[in-house]
Amino acid sequence: MRQRSGVSVHTAIAVLVASASSVLAQQTPATPAVPSPPSLGRIAGVLFDSLAKRPIIGARVQLAPGTASVPPPDAAGSRLTTSRSGGRFEFDSVAAGGWTVIVRDARFDSLGIAELATALLVKATGTTRVQLAVPSTRGLVTNVCGDSLARDTTGFIYGRLRRAAGTRESAAGVVRVQWLEYLIDRGGSLRRIATVEVPTGETGAFVACAVPIGGAVRIAAWSGSDSTGNLDFDMPASGVMRRELFVGASRAEQLPLLQDSAAATDSLVTATRTIRRGSAQLTGRIIGPGGQPVANARVAVHEAGLEVTSNSDGRFAMLNLPAGTRAMDVRAIGFEPQQLAVDLFVDETTTGSWEMIRAVALDTVRVRARLLGRDMEGFEERRRSGMGRFLGPEQLTRMDPLRLSTIFFGMPGVRIRSGMGGDVLLMRGLGLSALCTPQVFLDGMRMPNDGSLDGFVLPTEVRAVEVYTASFAPYQYTNPLSGCGSILIWTGPRQIPGARGVAKQ
Repeated sequence: MRQRSGVSVHTAIAVLVASASSVLAQQTPATPAVPSPPSLGRIAGVLFDSLAKRPIIGARVQLAPGTASVPPPDAAGSRLTTSRSGGRFEFDSVAAGGWTVIVRDARFDSLGIAELATALLVKATGTTRVQLAVPSTRGLVTNVCGDSLARDTTGFIYGRLRRAAGTRESAAGVVRVQWLEYLIDRGGSLRRIATVEVPTGETGAFVACAVPIGGAVRIAAWSGSDSTGNLDFDMPASGVMRRELFVGASRAEQLPLLQDSAAATDSLVTATRTIRRGSAQLTGRIIGPGGQPVANARVAVHEAGLEVTSNSDGRFAMLNLPAGTRAMDVRAIGFEPQQLAVDLFVDETTTGSWEMIRAVALDTVRVRARLLGRDMEGFEERRRSGMGRFLGPEQLTRMDPLRLSTIFFGMPGVRIRSGMGGDVLLMRGLGLSALCTPQVFLDGMRMPNDGSLDGFVLPTEVRAVEVYTASFAPYQYTNPLSGCGSILIWTGPRQIPGARGVAKQ
């Protein structure tokens, strides 16, 4: 009996404990599960300019969630950073999933590129790498100019037009690009000056397409009464040129031209030249290879009719210059002549340093020839007739002109009119009528006399010049209906191979 009673007591106790545990379990809430941390990755990228062949530094990079479309700059959940040295940028602690990387930069605007963007899938761990680049030359030409103009022999010039005063705000105006081209058809060959004019719009951005690669181009721009100078550049082999242009105010002044001994009886002895002046200033230093100063270098801004000489330290200063992007000529004995574009601003001083390239020296040669060769026999015959005014190699060598138009400064019977397109040659018409525009022939081919020729003929290439009034111009180089004279320009070496030597070019 006691054994049964003991078993029953223990059993009862076990049942009571189990029941109490069950009640407590029902009354105590379950502890919630702790969520695992989200998976985070990292993005590392590089920005590259395929045109300049260098990284893009200082561009703003946006990271936005989603890959469906390019989000706006203020998209929710976006993050921003700036590309550093080498074009590198990073985003840390990025949630796994789809994201879009967008690069927006003012340097892309004038290329017609709104932004560079790419969608990517960020890994749960590790680094997701991305590279964004401005399209290569051919792709960019196609993108900007269209398939019809994306030829291997053409490129484009782009940039922005700005005011040369105050905060340099954008200017709405026109940019003109010109170049010399040759056309050959069944009727023969024709040499002409091709012109492309493009409006800039309110943003000042411009793109001039179908510009030939590897040749010389002349660029000019204007906005209202403000303008740039006439700027000469060599189109790069890449086919793409970027140039910021500044238009500035200037005032016209008349500069008297020097007379020669034969001008006493000429009808244009009081000839003047129109120049442009303003409140900009230019100072700088002319140096040679290795940074050595170049003394006695001739620095000229022809639009202003100003020329100065560098001192023993290579320094120079010019005042009263017109504002805007202007052409500056630099010459020094023993160095190659250069024409450079300088940005001048209203009531400001532009300072710079320009390095000259040493000219290749040739050995002295003996030349016996006195004439210009068989191809110039016509010039010699006409010069002997004395029916016009003539400049041969000897006179041109002594003049050493900086520009083609300077050959005619002070020449009796010829007047220079400086305009937005360049220096135009004028003469007196028949019967001492008002000034007229003579016909200009380059190596026997008629060329436009609109000021553009000055940018396509180097004065060092000119070996002879003929100037005729309307009454005495050779029949093959005149238009009887125009009532104006003719100017003939011949290019080539100023000396020809002689019987016992080879001439220097």
